[in-house]
Amino acid sequence: NFQDEMGRKTAEMLLRRIADPAAPPQRAVLTPELVVRGTTAPPKTAR
Repeated sequence: NFQDEMGRKTAEMLLRRIADPAAPPQRAVLTPELVVRGTTAPPKTAR
């Protein structure tokens, strides 16, 4: 899922940066996945 992929990519980039602090910063673009569900709950009332 998206969260797992984001965590893995972040860990890989962090480990690379630790191994080579002089390396240029990296940017990653991940494609999220839309999950369409049948229903949603109404909003909770303010307290």
